[in-house]
Amino acid sequence: MYHFGTFVALLFGIVVLDRALLSNSHGLRWVFVLTALSVLLIFSDWLFVAWFVFPALGYIVLSYIFLGVSLQRTVGIFILMGALIGVVRTVPYLLPNAFSPQGMSGTGFSAMVHVLSAPLDSLRRFVELGVEVSAGQTQAPIALGAGLIAMWLFRESSVTDVRARFGYGGRSIRLAFLTLLILGANVFVVANHDQAPVRYLIPVYYLPVALFLIGMTGLLLKRCSQALCYALAVTLLVVGGLKAQGMWSADVTIKEWVSSRFDIACFDEAVSQHTLRNGIADHLQVRQLNLLASGDARVYQVYGGALTPFWFQSSRHAYPERFDFAVINQRAKRAGGLTRVYYYLNESLLNERAGPPDVRVQCRGFDLLVYHPPKSISIDREFCDHVGLPCG
Repeated sequence: MYHFGTFVALLFGIVVLDRALLSNSHGLRWVFVLTALSVLLIFSDWLFVAWFVFPALGYIVLSYIFLGVSLQRTVGIFILMGALIGVVRTVPYLLPNAFSPQGMSGTGFSAMVHVLSAPLDSLRRFVELGVEVSAGQTQAPIALGAGLIAMWLFRESSVTDVRARFGYGGRSIRLAFLTLLILGANVFVVANHDQAPVRYLIPVYYLPVALFLIGMTGLLLKRCSQALCYALAVTLLVVGGLKAQGMWSADVTIKEWVSSRFDIACFDEAVSQHTLRNGIADHLQVRQLNLLASGDARVYQVYGGALTPFWFQSSRHAYPERFDFAVINQRAKRAGGLTRVYYYLNESLLNERAGPPDVRVQCRGFDLLVYHPPKSISIDREFCDHVGLPCG
């Protein structure tokens, strides 16, 4: 699943941020761990900003106001989190195939002004997406409610001072509150974005489940006898294992799923018949063809609308000079909006640059355009929309 590794790191980030702010001993060590984790994640997946950095900034400020975190520590960690946003705003422009993260993420200045200038509309979208998620994945709100109750019961109930209860004596309550901040921020960001795929909502779906498991585990260890804890743990492992096995056996394999949408056998036959070596395709088809095809052909991903190297292909030097085939995604051709722009290879532009194909092979889900001899399709060497910096 896309971005799931970032979600796992998010779970570590929640604990590490809390310890970095409130740990009396080894405070600098936790700050260093938070720095290393954040820097590695921000270069790996920029969704870490929306998933963690935005809510973390709010949590840092609230910790200073209500929990008595020192000003020096607050300012230092706040600057660290803020610097990550600066990295996302500058590093992409230094890549050979530069692109605007603001335009891709919908977080540019004009987009943010639009969101903030219409707070009622933004709030309405927030509520609508929250209701949609809750109705579509009922286990998420149920797990969230049960997890919050478990974390509250897991607190140090002997602490009577309010600040101490939510500070050093109430880590479970703080982690539950930070979880709520993350969930709220993620729903708000995605609700005000032009796309809301499931992979952008991974924390919204799975963070409540993680909170439930952590809270119930801690509560059981604290309140039940050792024998009962062992019995419950074994029961949960057996039930969870059987459920996972059932889901695993019921799901189709990746190869079966891809084969139902794209005719890999047809592609292999065309590659063998026409002795194909290098081709271009859209981002959605490249991985399936490269991983599942059995021939020697190699497919390179391009941005369909303008035949430029796709965003996630960061090295322009990886593209060969000539290509002998192109893959036309028929589903993207029939689609509209961004799907057609991104994933449908512009055939008129292909004909302009390479001439009409010598052979057109029609397969289920795509057409294969064959060029003999191989043509220089003139893939643009840079995809750059930032005027102020050179690309490559």
